[in-house]
Amino acid sequence: MRWLNKVRRIRINTIYISLTAISVSLDMYRPAKITLLLFLITSVSNAQQSSLVFKKGNKVVQRFWMGNEIAFQSADQYWHKGRIKKLTPDSVYIQPITVKYHLMGTDTITWPVEGYHFRDIAALPKRGYLISMIDNQFQINRDAGHVHFYWIKSGVLFRVGAVAYTGVMLFNNLSDKNPNKTAIKKGLLTGAGIYLFGFLLKKLYSPVYKTGRSYHLEFVDYATTPSEKKGLPKAM
Repeated sequence: MRWLNKVRRIRINTIYISLTAISVSLDMYRPAKITLLLFLITSVSNAQQSSLVFKKGNKVVQRFWMGNEIAFQSADQYWHKGRIKKLTPDSVYIQPITVKYHLMGTDTITWPVEGYHFRDIAALPKRGYLISMIDNQFQINRDAGHVHFYWIKSGVLFRVGAVAYTGVMLFNNLSDKNPNKTAIKKGLLTGAGIYLFGFLLKKLYSPVYKTGRSYHLEFVDYATTPSEKKGLPKAM
């Protein structure tokens, strides 16, 4: 039994020495850990010193921070999408990122950083509209979000329906030996009315906010305007 007690004492002493060494090492690295933590906090704070604000008059519609994803349409009607890498008082720099899905998984592709002046940004998508890479270019994804009603809201369904209705009506009436001219006129007027309704919907429908008189982009530097920090909405 004596030899067993000696073994136990040796094990206890070994554990105590190990714990003491670990404690001392942690105490030695504590200043380094505190310094690293302060550095990270400062970096995050500096990264959030400015934001890109999309406004309607003086009302904030959307707010974008560094690292947020943003999509917009340029003056040449092309769509662009990426993560914000840099903000200046008159420009935004983004890094496009695309994800390709296949049977073996996904591939994430990053592209070089691109810079755009605010005046080159013509429109931003409305809430719920998804911009995706389709046919090797960014465009509105008609199968996502509120775009499920695109065919109705944009009048496409009514215009196509009007053409189909008019074609079937003419075929049925002109196939008869004695066409009913009155029915043909009524059918043409009905088809024209439906098509006109769809055309008006197309003119009124827009999935984007166009920059101009009502909507505009604004760079906000919170280091110089700290009062803006109060009541910030959530980033989109």
